Amino acid sequence: MKKKLATTILSASVLTASLGGSLFAAAPSFKDLKNVPGQDKIEALQAKGVVKGVSSQAFAPNAALTQAQAVQFIAGGFELKNTADWSKGEPSSAHDLFPAVKSDAWYADAFLNAYHNQVGIPESVDPSAKITREAYVDYLIDALKAAGNLPMINILVPEIADQDAIDIDVLGSVQLGIALDIVELDADKNFKPNAEITRAEAVVMLYNAIEYMNRLNTGPSPDTDAQAPTSGSYAPADNGKTLIMYGLQQALEQNAGKDVKYFVAIDLFASGSPLDPESQEVQAEVSRLQGLGYDVSYDKVWGYSGPLNKVDYPYVSGYFTAKQLAEFATSPSYGYSIHFPVNGDGSAPAAKDGAIAGFNNIVE
Repeated sequence: MKKKLATTILSASVLTASLGGSLFAAAPSFKDLKNVPGQDKIEALQAKGVVKGVSSQAFAPNAALTQAQAVQFIAGGFELKNTADWSKGEPSSAHDLFPAVKSDAWYADAFLNAYHNQVGIPESVDPSAKITREAYVDYLIDALKAAGNLPMINILVPEIADQDAIDIDVLGSVQLGIALDIVELDADKNFKPNAEITRAEAVVMLYNAIEYMNRLNTGPSPDTDAQAPTSGSYAPADNGKTLIMYGLQQALEQNAGKDVKYFVAIDLFASGSPLDPESQEVQAEVSRLQGLGYDVSYDKVWGYSGPLNKVDYPYVSGYFTAKQLAEFATSPSYGYSIHFPVNGDGSAPAAKDGAIAGFNNIVE
């Protein structure tokens, strides 16, 4: 499995049974959800036909989720489709991909659909085994990226008290899930990665992920299918404040005390709302910053609109020293999120005069 980095990005069609096996028709409401956190979200997905119970009136919210149930949840909830081209010899059954998954199992299609949408299920998966919280979140974020066409964007890396216990291969998914408010930490900021996830916890996370995807796809952007790699951060900066994002923070630490400049993207916010980089408001703020002597202007990165079409996206760019970033002259009308720009494939755009354009650049 490839390592997933938090600085880049960018369905149970039915919740099948159960601890045991058969599906039950959706009831008006489950009788065992009283005082269960996220009851309204579970019932909302039940009403939409996404989740079903272990009996006509029971959901079994505290039961541990199996791998099979997890994949069925996610493949159905995001309506993942099988995109295989069998004429080219691509696997036509889940058993070909996952030896422990029988081709006629109730969850076989879900495994096949998840695989063809880049959900990172291990080949050795045991469908009857219980799934951990970190494994479920990794599947969920993989599916969200595929179904929601998420852009490659920087996030403000959340504090996780038990981060050292999280598998490094899935840490990026966990961080992104927390940053997007899909996953909640406990009161002590623990994630509990190796604990078995319950059915209730899994459905609440699925609801949050679907809600995020729907909000993303119904936002003000006229082209919600386009992947804009640098058009915003998941943590808006408050007015009069700057946020230095994770990758840039690392580069500043790596090159501390050295005479270097950093090539960055600047996302502007007004009262927490992102501003269009081509708006007159942002153009006026760029002019103000230029008047203060900052080397700021406009550049472009490329992303994808659809699977193959490359599209250029403008953004506010700048060349700054560490001192200039530390003493950045903000306006009380705007917040500033400052990070490294990235193209649709995760590459950094070209920078002039040897400026640092990524967190892995170390100047000797």
